[in-house]
Amino acid sequence: MSEQTDPEVAELIETADLHQRAGNLQEADAHYRAALARDPENADAYNGLGLLAMRIGQFDVAVQLFDAAVDTAPEESTFLCNLGTAHYGTGALDDAAEAFQRAIAADEHCASAHLNLGIIHKTRKDYAKAAERLDQAVVEAPKDANAFSHLAEALLELGRHDSAENIARAAVNLDNRNIRGLYILAGSLVALARPQEALAWARRLVRHAPGDPQYYRLLAECLAHSGANDEAYRQARNAIKLAPEDTSALALMAEILGSRGEWDDALTSIDKALAMCPDDENLISVKARLLERCGQKSEAFALVKPLIEERTVVASGTLGAYLTLARRMGEQKQAAEIVDRAMSRQLASRSHYGLYFAAGQLYDELGEHDRAFEFFRKGNEIKPRTYDRAQAEKQFDALMRTFTPALFEKLEGIGSESRRPIFIVGMPRSGTSLTEQIVASHPDVVAAGELRELQSIAGDLSQLVGSASSYPECVPELTADTAGKAARRYLDFIAELAPDDTPRVTDKMPQNFTFLGLIAVLFPNARIVHCNRNPLDTCLSCYFQNFAASGLQFTYDLNDLGHYYRLYRRLMSHWREVLPQPIFELQYERLTTDPEPEVRRLVEFCDLEWDDACLDHTRSGVKTITASYDQVRQPIYTKSVQRWRHYKKHLKPLINTLGESLAFE
Repeated sequence: MSEQTDPEVAELIETADLHQRAGNLQEADAHYRAALARDPENADAYNGLGLLAMRIGQFDVAVQLFDAAVDTAPEESTFLCNLGTAHYGTGALDDAAEAFQRAIAADEHCASAHLNLGIIHKTRKDYAKAAERLDQAVVEAPKDANAFSHLAEALLELGRHDSAENIARAAVNLDNRNIRGLYILAGSLVALARPQEALAWARRLVRHAPGDPQYYRLLAECLAHSGANDEAYRQARNAIKLAPEDTSALALMAEILGSRGEWDDALTSIDKALAMCPDDENLISVKARLLERCGQKSEAFALVKPLIEERTVVASGTLGAYLTLARRMGEQKQAAEIVDRAMSRQLASRSHYGLYFAAGQLYDELGEHDRAFEFFRKGNEIKPRTYDRAQAEKQFDALMRTFTPALFEKLEGIGSESRRPIFIVGMPRSGTSLTEQIVASHPDVVAAGELRELQSIAGDLSQLVGSASSYPECVPELTADTAGKAARRYLDFIAELAPDDTPRVTDKMPQNFTFLGLIAVLFPNARIVHCNRNPLDTCLSCYFQNFAASGLQFTYDLNDLGHYYRLYRRLMSHWREVLPQPIFELQYERLTTDPEPEVRRLVEFCDLEWDDACLDHTRSGVKTITASYDQVRQPIYTKSVQRWRHYKKHLKPLINTLGESLAFE
């Protein structure tokens, strides 16, 4: 502050500051000008008038006033920071940066100068410099949520998602209404493949800032990655209603529609986006993925191939789409050359891990198994390791402790008489998609895909029965009334997916194997099909699949995979002993080597009349939107049987955890 030799001037400045803080701008202006009339070189008065000018958007006038303040007090960092802010308001970023640098030279601990200089670097997309400067701002102002949120944003742009999450969480802890902090926290969690954690923050973001379309878009993205496609669709519609020309929202809507199998509407949505930005690589990649998923692989390849051949630097989304399509089109060798060129760049960001899986699949098909495994290993290593072995054991133990023969005897007859559901369960990558395709080729069956409704019902069960215990401990408190309500909720859900006159509906959520006890209580007449596959082939296929869905984090590490697989096998042994209804044990290897006897047994178990369509599922027209969507379009093949032998030397951690007797059974 400038020295005040005239008490009356000091009084005028103090009164002006009070009026400014109270929003009485005219009174503040009059008092500042009165001070200048008595002291024409009063820096505080010029600074105050500059602040008033900025409040009404007159940044060019503010620049002149702050210049006058700085001329009088050139070492006052506050005035220099205000000058920088005014220059920023006029768009003069160079002048703004110079003012903030002068402020830091005058006071190296000036948090505002570090913060605003970091924001300028961020505006210029120089995120490395931005992060360095914003990190200093956080040091100087450890309770400033705004500084933390800007730093988190820079870190997110740099692909440092773990750090971005931690810093954004700090911003929200300091101010739970910090919009940027909420946005970056949710965005970081999505990038870290933790969409269900992101969901709560995205919902809070929309509540606090309901008019911003990008927040609805983020919420829709969280929902889509969490498997809640219906609500994701509604929120994406909200984003598009608020911003009809938001191409990112249109692209997200296209992907959501594609995940629902609504290919025509999905392509219409992405074409709207491309009409506005025809050269946008991300949009082109989204369209290519949609075309490929709905069987138009030649058209998809024609879209992305020129982007690869004509450019030296390729966006990660484009590269991922190209690698997938090159494999589908039999151009693996040409794609390998692209991989050698592109993957040599730093791709440690979580947002790029999908490329490692695409490259791994490519080299697997080329027979270069060591190189393939290295790509799969890298892809899994940079995914978040959130699998909690102790918690998993606790959950499985609770199921086995709760569901006993005595419980089933006590609850006998309280469930629904419906014979409609067919539950296809097993480990992921055990053949559940192929099995559903075979069963749903029958004219009396509709494939509903992987449904999360049973998991949702289990989560709400304690509230339904009015219990203080959570699932599964609350199951013994079920009555005929509450069990009927729970069963009806599931049946109503599948009724929306299948015509009422269709006798059977398949639910192929693999991890419904953990809910077989609840299924037996609610649907004693349902059919349960358990897909079995060689343990090493199953686990290896999981490790090679780029899973991002919640609940599959055990697939990111070979030791965790072995641990979870043992829990799964132990629980399935328990179900076989205690369930009051039969389980059909389908063996993947028998299905692929001698399919007809296995298919006939399966159809008979599902209480269906034989239909020859079940022997050629590729002609049925049944759509699959899971990770196995491409395989189930092909005739039954045996190339995945004993696949683990190509990778045996890399599988010691898995084999040791499984134990040799289980691994090589």
